[in-house]
Parts: sequence; structure tokens; C-alpha cells
Amino acid sequence: MSIDEHHPSTSAGGDLSASRIQQTDNDLQLLASILEHTHMLVAYLDTGLNFVRVNHAYARADNQTPEYFVGKNHFALYPHPENEIIFRRVISSGMPYFAHARAFEYAADPQRGTSYWDWSLMPTKTDDGRVTGLVFTLADVTELVSSRQDVMLFKSIVRSSSEAIVIADQRGHAVFVNQAYEELFGHAADAVRGRDCLREFIDPASLPSDINDLLLCGASAIWEGEAAAVDRNGRRFPVWMRLDCASHEEASNHHYVVFAHDITAQKQQEQQRLDEEKLRHETFIREIHHRIKNHLQGVIGLLRNSMAEEPSVPENFNVLISKISALAGVYSISSRHLGPALPLADILNSVTTSISCSPGTLCRLDADNPGPAVWIDSDESVPIALVLNELVTNACKHRRNAAAPVTISLRMDGSQAVVRISSAGCLPPGLSFQQRTGIGMGLSLVHSLLPRDCAALSIEQCGTDVIARLTMAPPLLVLAAGE
Repeated sequence: MSIDEHHPSTSAGGDLSASRIQQTDNDLQLLASILEHTHMLVAYLDTGLNFVRVNHAYARADNQTPEYFVGKNHFALYPHPENEIIFRRVISSGMPYFAHARAFEYAADPQRGTSYWDWSLMPTKTDDGRVTGLVFTLADVTELVSSRQDVMLFKSIVRSSSEAIVIADQRGHAVFVNQAYEELFGHAADAVRGRDCLREFIDPASLPSDINDLLLCGASAIWEGEAAAVDRNGRRFPVWMRLDCASHEEASNHHYVVFAHDITAQKQQEQQRLDEEKLRHETFIREIHHRIKNHLQGVIGLLRNSMAEEPSVPENFNVLISKISALAGVYSISSRHLGPALPLADILNSVTTSISCSPGTLCRLDADNPGPAVWIDSDESVPIALVLNELVTNACKHRRNAAAPVTISLRMDGSQAVVRISSAGCLPPGLSFQQRTGIGMGLSLVHSLLPRDCAALSIEQCGTDVIARLTMAPPLLVLAAGE
């Protein structure tokens, strides 16, 4: 349907008035007259990209009549996969598209050579936004592109651009840089010209490997992203870089065009935002850990008050209190050490301190100062605290002499940490932790909590003492750098 055939006859409210219809006809005729007398090439396509109507200027450009195009598919006449994608994108998105000095070759008539066109696609829509077709306008700018005036205009724009621009030959050697490039990199244009700007001033390691491979062999390359730049003084700074290629149809080689601008300030602002967000997150987590620790200590206080008021309360309440104390200790340590690991010595000290508070219990922690290397994965800190609590509690409970202290030590053995718990006593006959024979509920809990691949427990009779050794290795054990 042609442009002057779009004739609204009715509406939801009834027939249009005669004067309204007449005015619409006049407007459409005026529009058709304008399109027929403009130098612009104009075509109207339906959503299937078939020609509905073209003006005489469009037809003359292809030595045809307007009727020749009606009903034919645009890309059946002018195959061009890249442009077809653009046309269909405008149909699907409803957004207009503008192209400037776009090169075009007639596939059916290559002798016509390459021409250059400014063209636009404007979608037509119904009142509810549905795309009904495309208005395709073109202007031949071949002479403008080829003219010196255009070249001078281009140079003026490039030189005055605030973005650093360099044009390099196929070997990557600079043939032109603009003033912004001189200011950004600290080199005068004469000092840059002829140098390998793609490798001297841009760190190749900051570019994708496939782009580097293309540049090394002088192949065409297109890329956009963050890269590391190096100025005259050796200062490295981040730039947002766009790399493209330009060539003339009669030339056998091409030139690289590089656009770059310093993004140091943007990255600093982004890092500041991330740091502030991290600080807020850490403050929130620290507060959560602190509150959990306070709640657990409140529970411990209630249990101890109950035990003081009711002497008949079972002794197992002391065991329960020590377990809760171990958990409270972990959360207290977590509130001071936010991160992926917690100091093992602090956890061990918290456990022994809480157990020593129980009546008739004597624990002596004999821990070397193993330094910052002895840290454990914070995700495993609660299970390890419960394991240590159970082992120390058992040692205190089953010792032969209640006056003899339970001795706990922490040592490093190569890349492993070893906690040794010693008490005067005798192992029950047939007890085997590895085989899970003769062990009670406490050691069964220890068996279920220990990470299988990076922690091991042995319990042995050594003379008059029972020795429990808990060995922990990476990744449960988090070693400091260089350990």
C-alpha cells in the first residue's frame, strides 16, 4: 500500500467528518508531492522488508521505474547480510537507525564500484506502538567522501577530539596522532610518528591473546575494552580503548585506528564505591557476630543461674554450657577477624578458657606462638571449635587424678598444625576412633564433624597418659603467603 493510500475511514468513535477526511487527503497528497520532488531517495517497506512504494529519485538511482520495486524484497534485490540484520533489528526494537557514509557495492553490477551513502531507517507504528513498516531514506555522499573538503573536515574533528586518536599502518607504526594523544601519553606527534604505538604505548599483555595474534601478523582486528597504557615517564594507567581498521577499496592494505581515553578517575571512583560497600558489609557482619555471641552468652548465664538455683540439675548441663561457650567464642573471634580464615590459637584459647571455668576443671594451654600462618577456614571454624571442646572435655572428665591438669599444645609440623591434648588416664579396652569401636556419643560427634580429607584424629595410650592428636592440613588450614 502506497503512502497516499493510507486513508483512515473510521475510528472507534464513529466516522470522521467530511472536512477531517478532506484535510487528511490533502496532507497525504502534500507528503507524496514532497517525496516525489526531493533529491533524497525514499522507500517504504513493510515488516517483511518488501517494497511498498519508492519515490522517483529512488527508482532513478537504479535505472528503474517506481513500479518495478513494488512487492519485491529489498535484500533479494540488494543482498547484504550485515544491513539485513540492522533492518530486522529496527523492526523488532522499534528504534530508528542512522548510518553515515556507509560503503555499498552492487552485487549484480560490480563495475559500478563502491558508493557511499548516508541512510536512515524510521519505523512507522500504530497508536499502540506496533511497528507497521520502515521509511528508508538515502543520500548519496560518494563525492563528499572523496572530496578534500571532507578529508579536511575529518582531520579537524580528529584533531579537536578530546579522545586520544592514533592512526597506524599495517605494521602498527604511527602515521598520525591527535593533540589529545600527545597530552595523554606525553609524546609530541613527531616523536611518536613511525613508532610501534600498538606495542610501545599499549601493554600487549593487557589485550586479548587473539587480538595480539592478529596485530602481530598485521591482520584486520576490531576490539573494544580496558587496556593498560604507558606514558612517556613509564607511568602505567588504565584506558578504555577501541581498535578498528580502515582501508580503501583500491588499497591492498589497511590502517589501524585506535581511540583511547584515561579511565583512572572512573576506576578510582568505582574502587571507592566497592570499598565503601565492603566496609558496610563488614560492619553488618561484625554486628551480627557480636549479637550472636551476646545471645549465646545470655543463654549460658541463664543455664548457670538455673544450676545454682537447682543443685539437682544434671551435670550434663556443664557439658552443654561448654559447647555453647565454644560457639560464642567463635562468633566473638569472627567479629574481630572478618575474612576467609580465623586464628586457630585464638579458637583453642577460647575453648580451654571456657572449659576451665567449669568447677573442678584444670586446663593448661601450652601453645607456642606459631605466628600468622596458623589460620583455619572460617567456614569450618564452628565444627573445629566443637571438636576441640569435646576432646578437651573428655580429657578432663576421664583423667585418673582430678588434680592433674590437662595439657594442651599447638605446634606446626611442616605445613600441618597439630593440637596435642594430654591427660593422666587409661583408654577403655577396645576403643578405636578410626574403627569407631568403643567410642561414645562425644567421639561419635567428633567423627562426624571432622573434614575427612584435611583433618585426622588419633587417640593413643602413652605410658600413664592418654594422648589425643588432632592434625589439620590445607585447605582446612589456611597458610600465610610463602608458607
